[in-house]
Amino acid sequence: MLGAQEDGASVVLIMLDVDNFKQVNDSLGHQAGDQALREIATTLGDVVDQKDAYRYGGDEFAILLPVYNQARAAKVAAGLLRAINRRTDDAQVKVTVSLGVAAFPENASSAQELIYRADMALNWAKSAGKSQVGQWQNQMESGPQSTVSGSVPAQG
Repeated sequence: MLGAQEDGASVVLIMLDVDNFKQVNDSLGHQAGDQALREIATTLGDVVDQKDAYRYGGDEFAILLPVYNQARAAKVAAGLLRAINRRTDDAQVKVTVSLGVAAFPENASSAQELIYRADMALNWAKSAGKSQVGQWQNQMESGPQSTVSGSVPAQG
């Protein structure tokens, strides 16, 4: 990120959070939760370069995409959502994820602001029904009705 700030290059942050993960651990046990996280991590590595994907917290992942713009990253995020839904449909533990997307310098002027805005886009996706992608750019332009085309609506 520092390099992007110095030379003006773009970088996109996609934040991913497992929906209702506490319920998975509480109802099926921590081993099932760990298996679900491994499935998600494997899927991330199948869709994006493994060096760009990181575990950010307990049930959160971050994907940093250098030299991407908001539109290109939104397509990657929608693809991640579809890939994770397909993979976990066949898994022992069915989970969904929500994602948030923000871009530097399009949406943020610092690393801290990029993290904050991607996280806010993620929170919007969760509050709008989960299992979808929220984009900071769309939230600012369209308000709470915006999602990524091709996102999968939450299942009851």
